[in-house]
Amino acid sequence: MRSITIPGLVVAISLVSAQSTKTTSTRTTSTSTIKWQASGGVSCPHPSVNTKWPTATGSTSFPTASLIPANAIFDGKMALFDRKGSSGDCKGQAEQDEAAAVFILDSGATLKNAIIGPAQAEGVHCRGPCTIENVWWEDVCEDAATFKGTGPRYVRGGGAKEASDKVFQHNGEGWLHIDGFYANKFGKFYRSCGNCSQQFQRHVNITNFVGIQGVVMGVNQNYGDTAILSNYCLAKIGVICTRYEGCVKPCEAGEIGEGALAPYCVVNGQDWS
Repeated sequence: MRSITIPGLVVAISLVSAQSTKTTSTRTTSTSTIKWQASGGVSCPHPSVNTKWPTATGSTSFPTASLIPANAIFDGKMALFDRKGSSGDCKGQAEQDEAAAVFILDSGATLKNAIIGPAQAEGVHCRGPCTIENVWWEDVCEDAATFKGTGPRYVRGGGAKEASDKVFQHNGEGWLHIDGFYANKFGKFYRSCGNCSQQFQRHVNITNFVGIQGVVMGVNQNYGDTAILSNYCLAKIGVICTRYEGCVKPCEAGEIGEGALAPYCVVNGQDWS
């Protein structure tokens, strides 16, 4: 364990060897088909998802994005972090890069036990393999988290509210695994980038999910994206999955269809087509 200084905060970083954190991108599947369906409701009880919003133990505003080094672990101890009063403060739905994030996770880094406040633009950016554990976004500006590069990424627990655009933006290639997340009011919970300058095949596995008011998944059918949802509770969900014809900038992705269609959009235990 060693301490590093992030502007405005001294944090403890645990450096873990590459050997001890080796992960695999092998596809994971769930055999369970449990679901808690509450269409039209405003609450969604789920025995495996924490929907109680945490109380911040303190707060820190960063003047610049804070980098968590490769293979390091940052434990926020449930404090609130934002970019209030800086160039990274929220400016509405304006696409920005990682410089406007609160945290940047280098390859293999972990961010855990943190609250991301509303005064920020880009939330969290992962440059490659990363883990986001028990992180809560009080009011998403552009996106809660953006995943770039290659390698598996893991989101475990946590929640996000008021994401008028997207919660999780997947720009890189490979797998994103989301387990035990709570999302309330969002444009899209997960979106595979529709018009990135370089396109890839992307995959997401969402399990133990509570979603209220929004579209759950958006994938690019023409690139072979896949999205799997299992063990969920949904309320006020009009569309569970939208399939797009992705493209390379400067175009805009076009919608192909809605609903479950294997292998692109799979909902375990229920046919939503």
